[in-house]
Amino acid sequence: MPPLWIKLEDMTVQTTELTTQRQEDTTADDEAPDGESATPNKNQLSHTSHVHYHVSPSNQQLASPPPERQDSHLLSLPAELKLTIYELVICTHIQVNVGPEGYHRPGLLATCKEIRADALSIFCSTHTFCFEITEFDFRLPLRFQQGLKEAKLKTDFKAVAYTKWKPNWANLIEWLKLFHSGEIKVALRGEMFHELNYRAAKAEVAMMFRIVEYMDDLSWERMEQYLCKSRPTLAASDPRWEK
Repeated sequence: MPPLWIKLEDMTVQTTELTTQRQEDTTADDEAPDGESATPNKNQLSHTSHVHYHVSPSNQQLASPPPERQDSHLLSLPAELKLTIYELVICTHIQVNVGPEGYHRPGLLATCKEIRADALSIFCSTHTFCFEITEFDFRLPLRFQQGLKEAKLKTDFKAVAYTKWKPNWANLIEWLKLFHSGEIKVALRGEMFHELNYRAAKAEVAMMFRIVEYMDDLSWERMEQYLCKSRPTLAASDPRWEK
């Protein structure tokens, strides 16, 4: 008997009916004992008829192949055209605020390493980075500049630091030392303090940075001796400079 194909939902099931058990004689009536019916009972049928299910592999659900990698057309453009596009995308803000949690970066810098390498220098050279400093803590601009160094970025960048007036002589001297060595390029100016009071002390701090900037040929040992002469002037306006 040929197989019978039955469609069940999303799979094809092949049903094969086995032939009933061969009977010894050609007719059941001739072999049946007297008084018994030739029709097989239910127990006999349960042993002689079976149904087998076979799942057709042609209809099994196959996993979708991974999408093919597509190269960006942007990377194939001439260098001058790419840089022009990067400038149009990146140069939307003039000032970038840098805080303890970092700073906002354009999404273009996160696309791929090749684009980031080309666009990062544009981003740094066309923006002014503003650092919010507390207690003359120099670590924020230091981390920023070290990050640029790790990225092998050689371009100059504009940076300013705004600080809340809370004297800390140790932090100030360490900042001046790093500024003298070039590890930090951010200097404090008189207009970079939030508070309006302590004008004389603010002017003194700004002068200390100018001294380091214009007398960079001095060794740090001699420079530090010269800068320490400003400490009594600062302490006269705020005793916390003595701590």
